[in-house]
Amino acid sequence: MTINGTASPQGTTTMLINSTASVFQANVQKDEISLGLKIAMGSSVLIGILPGVVGNILVIIAITTTRLSNMIINLLVLSLALTDVLICIFPMPVLTVYFVFYWPAWMLNNGFCTATVYVVNVCGVVSILTMAAIALDRYFAVQRRHAFFSRKKCITTMVVIWIFSAAIGVINVFKGGINKEKLNSGTYDVCNRISGKHISDSSTKLSLIIKLLIGLPIIIGLVLIYARMSYSVWKRRNIPTAENTRSRSVRQSRSVKIRALHMMFAIVIAFAICWIPYYVVTFLRVFQLTPSRDIDPGSALFSYCLAMLNSTVNPILYALLSKRFRNAFKDILTGTRSRRFKSFTSDFKKRSAKI
Repeated sequence: MTINGTASPQGTTTMLINSTASVFQANVQKDEISLGLKIAMGSSVLIGILPGVVGNILVIIAITTTRLSNMIINLLVLSLALTDVLICIFPMPVLTVYFVFYWPAWMLNNGFCTATVYVVNVCGVVSILTMAAIALDRYFAVQRRHAFFSRKKCITTMVVIWIFSAAIGVINVFKGGINKEKLNSGTYDVCNRISGKHISDSSTKLSLIIKLLIGLPIIIGLVLIYARMSYSVWKRRNIPTAENTRSRSVRQSRSVKIRALHMMFAIVIAFAICWIPYYVVTFLRVFQLTPSRDIDPGSALFSYCLAMLNSTVNPILYALLSKRFRNAFKDILTGTRSRRFKSFTSDFKKRSAKI
């Protein structure tokens, strides 16, 4: 509105308010995440918590109380299930609340942030190294026709992997807690530097580079190794060999090994799909390869949530791809396993009384 060719005070004030609001909105859209994306990510993680906890506990019970423990590879699967259930119990609920209601400002103290970062890092390294150990065992079982791990060697390997991962996780704790980050919409206490800003701190860069060197090459290598083994098995499927003419039990044993190979191949593919985006985002942030040097915060948080959801996917794949796991889950859920155990102990007491 003008008065004699001059803007009125009311019109000028309105223009300033609108201009300030538009600038603020643009800044928020650049650094903040839309409410819809926050709700979508938070809901996905929240929905994945219960199936993840229940599914992985079923895996642990099945391996420790049934004949599944007779297969050495399942001891390594047990280690994977332990990491998955830890992720579902602690970091996932906390991160759900953080992403939806508080991000980028961390809502708890530094101790909770540090603990969350530590659990995620340790479980991530344990998972990668355990899958590498499983790939080694599958390679010798399928390609060399003999087991690589004995039960004792397998347990020793699991202990070493957990100790090593716990030590590596400590490196990330020093700079992995709450850090002040200056975004366009303000300065915030951000947990685990997951705002998408480029990483300039040298010690943080070092810890992330170590994580990249451990994780990314191993994941890519595992996918290639399992693809090569699966192709080799497919190529030999119709070729008559001495093994094909042996007893039925030998052929069944080989069939079990091949099914275990296919199951673990699916586990590795799922792990790669869930974790590679996180590693790519981390790589770009560390080496600042994007034109703006920063990563879109929505992409950064999406990659983080996707990595967490891998813990929910694994027990679903066990149930879908392994008949033995399906039967074990069914027995546990229907109480059949408990009835069988009671029947066994009752018969044992009767036999003992007769003696």
